[in-house]
Amino acid sequence: MKGKELAAIRELHHLSQPKLAEKLNISLKTVKNWEKMEEIYPKKVLLIKEIFKEYFDRLEEKTFQNDQNIITMLISSKESEIESLKRVIESKDELICCLKKMIFLNEDQKKRRNNNESCSRNRRTIRAEA
Repeated sequence: MKGKELAAIRELHHLSQPKLAEKLNISLKTVKNWEKMEEIYPKKVLLIKEIFKEYFDRLEEKTFQNDQNIITMLISSKESEIESLKRVIESKDELICCLKKMIFLNEDQKKRRNNNESCSRNRRTIRAEA
């Protein structure tokens, strides 16, 4: 927790620095120092959280809900990506299948051509012999 956050929460609860110091059983100077700090020590944050328990409970609930929303959005996005990838794979599978058919047809045509050429040669040979 940052000092600025403490000051904002304190003001939100209409507490003056002296009143907060009294509630936490610390000096006014300490409260002022905390509000100037970049980070408040974790042990002190626990004390502060006790005073503003209801506020932090609501904050955590909102954070949890926001986290759930973010997770839901990420899952949805990933599912969408997966569906797109499935379509790409299906398209590639179809392309591969078409290519295999073309290769098979080409090979089949070559075999027929070779077969026809060999038949023609055989016919010519037979005619030549006769």
